Parts: sequence; C-alpha cells; structure tokens
Amino acid sequence: MVWDPLPVLGIGIPPRSKVDDFYRILHSKLASWGVDGVKIDAQSVTTMLGEGNGGSASMTRTWMNAMEASVDQHFGQSEQLISCMCHAPENLYHMQ
Repeated sequence: MVWDPLPVLGIGIPPRSKVDDFYRILHSKLASWGVDGVKIDAQSVTTMLGEGNGGSASMTRTWMNAMEASVDQHFGQSEQLISCMCHAPENLYHMQ
C-alpha cells in the first residue's frame, strides 16, 4: 500500500489547464489589497505531482512558468517573488 498524503489529507491540485488561472486569481486579489510581492513556499512539491501529469519536469515547468508570469503581471517583476523550498533540480532549471 502506498501512502499519498495529498489525497489522504484532501489536498488537490488544479488541472494543468487551470494553473494560470489559479495564480492569476490569487495574485490579482493580493495586488488589489496592496500587496507588492509574494513568498511562495514548497515549490519543490511539483516534482512529486508529475506522476500521471506528464512527469515531474513537465509539471514543474507548467507551475513555474505560470507563477513567474503572474508575479510579473501583478507585482511588476519577478524580483517581487521570494522562492522558498525550491531546490529540486526541476525547479532550479526552470527559474527565470
């Protein structure tokens, strides 16, 4: 038996086609409240979500590209992003 904490704990992920929407909605709300940057934790978790979703590198690329584009759009530039827990190779190779 394999224990997968995401479904067990009731945590899901949006479909890949909605990742851009996820960040756009979240960041636009934060920006409307006057927030001028974000710290995004646990970015390496994308490497564990790749199974059945195109693999870890593909999943990470989708999430990193959406996250960085949304930060650029809503907070002005990627320098307004603090990346945390992002040291999996898939993350490091996709950072801007």
